[in-house]
Amino acid sequence: MGEAEDVMKKFRLDDEARRKLVQIVLQRADDSSRVLGRLEVYLESARKPSDAVRTMFGRLMAGGDVPEEHREKEEKKGGDDDRDRSRDRHRGRERDRRSRSRSRRRSRSRRR
Repeated sequence: MGEAEDVMKKFRLDDEARRKLVQIVLQRADDSSRVLGRLEVYLESARKPSDAVRTMFGRLMAGGDVPEEHREKEEKKGGDDDRDRSRDRHRGRERDRRSRSRSRRRSRSRRR
C-alpha cells in the first residue's frame, strides 16, 4: 500500500480518486506494483490526474491495463487550429463594427 500512497501524494489525488486507487490495488494485489508503476508514468502527462484515475477505474478493475500514452480529449488532430484562429479574428471584427450608441457621459445622478 506504500506505493499507492506515494502515487496519491505525488499527484495530489482527491478523495474519490484515492478511494478508487485503493480499490484497484486491493482488487489487483498480484500485479499492483506493475499497475502502479504504469499508472504513475501515465499520470505524469495528465492535466488532471484525479480525473484520469476515475476514468480508468472500470478498465483497471476489470483486469485491463493502463494505456501506453495519455491523450486529453481536448487535444486536436489535424489542422483545426487555423480555422479556430480565423473564427476568433472574425469575432473580434464583429465586436468593432457594433454601433456605439450608448452615451459616454455620466448619468445626472453621478455628475458633480
